[in-house]
Amino acid sequence: EDFNSVSINFKKSITFKNQFFHADLLIAQKIYKDNPENHIDVGSRIDGLVSHVASFRSLDFADIINMNMAPHENIKSTILNLGENKMSTRKKYFSISCVGVIGHVGLGRYGDDVDPQGYKKAIENLSNLSETKGLIYIMVPVGKNGVEFNSHRVFQANEIIEIFRQNNCELTEFSLVDDFGELHINCEIKNSQNLNFGGGIFTFMKK
Repeated sequence: EDFNSVSINFKKSITFKNQFFHADLLIAQKIYKDNPENHIDVGSRIDGLVSHVASFRSLDFADIINMNMAPHENIKSTILNLGENKMSTRKKYFSISCVGVIGHVGLGRYGDDVDPQGYKKAIENLSNLSETKGLIYIMVPVGKNGVEFNSHRVFQANEIIEIFRQNNCELTEFSLVDDFGELHINCEIKNSQNLNFGGGIFTFMKK
């Protein structure tokens, strides 16, 4: 192989450094360290965060469609629509994760209803699933506000923080994946403002 082909292959080998790689691994490590009494993941990648967590503990996994997880006994699957106006009363959790989901809710891409307020309902429903002092881990696209219909929304990080605050949840940590795929742990919110498609990794605590 010549130098150019080696360089191209090297660049391909580092494309794993993206929002999902960083968020899945970082959040799984936090759940391992915290060792909550129970945990539910809502709609994250099964071959990412869900499988990371299932490698060391049991968890509930909820999605808008039913997923057959047999024979993997550590993943208990259930149906849940985060965009419901008033989600039915469910069991409460001390730990919740939801990676790459909120920005899709209400855009109709995954069989949900088109609803401009869908992401706000999703945040309310996540908050309602949490026990008092429970931890909620999320990742959403952050940067310059916008909607790429029907794919995803990009949020200003402060908007997400404010909606969670309105639902009795306080930000405890913010990390950021920048436009180049680099992870910045415990960084300032303002660092996300001018990104095109960053990944905001938030930890909230339910009051």
